[in-house]
Amino acid sequence: MKTLSREQSILLFLGFSEACLLLLSNFLAGVIWGFDLPLPGNQTFHFVQDGGILTFPLIYIITDLIVELYGRKVADRVATFTFWINAAALIFCFIASLLPVIPDTGSEIAQQAISFSARISLASIIAFYAAQLINNRCFEWIRNHSKHSAFWKRSLLSSLTARCFDTIFFNLAAFLGHSPLAILVEQIIWAIIVPLLLEACLNPITKLLAVKLGSAQEKADLES
Repeated sequence: MKTLSREQSILLFLGFSEACLLLLSNFLAGVIWGFDLPLPGNQTFHFVQDGGILTFPLIYIITDLIVELYGRKVADRVATFTFWINAAALIFCFIASLLPVIPDTGSEIAQQAISFSARISLASIIAFYAAQLINNRCFEWIRNHSKHSAFWKRSLLSSLTARCFDTIFFNLAAFLGHSPLAILVEQIIWAIIVPLLLEACLNPITKLLAVKLGSAQEKADLES
């Protein structure tokens, strides 16, 4: 019986985690939450966001680890696998939304939720896949064209570029017509800012993981 190498096991775990986090993010995205804070001058600070913000930023952290340790081509392949796993889940959701339900069992509500979740998931996986390809190419380009670029620079700049596309496309495709435009704009703005702040806060941990999991050469590059 063949056994996986350490590098293969790490890649398998990271790829599996990415696919699961995208599934979970799509499920949580149906929950729109927020709060208002009073400001001086009778002004109000509005924060509106979908529940996917709790888990989706972690996908970018995992992607940065994969592209740092295994290269862009492997990271692209993991993104492709994640896309098809979530596409399969979307197909099953669509089929479930068409099944004849038994009245007075609460299934009608569940079916409506599944139907709306299918729209969210479709928007999410398309935005995810395109954004991952953008992120991986930006990450590689910064690393190849800036010999002394720090890990945080290629990580955060690539994420910022990809997240702007990802967030705008996803929110318009998933929520346009379901949420007021003003709320949707606020949601997009915060969906770009908050995950980047979270990723920035977790960047030292991401770098530490890359150093611990990487080869001797990668350790030297990251620690320099």
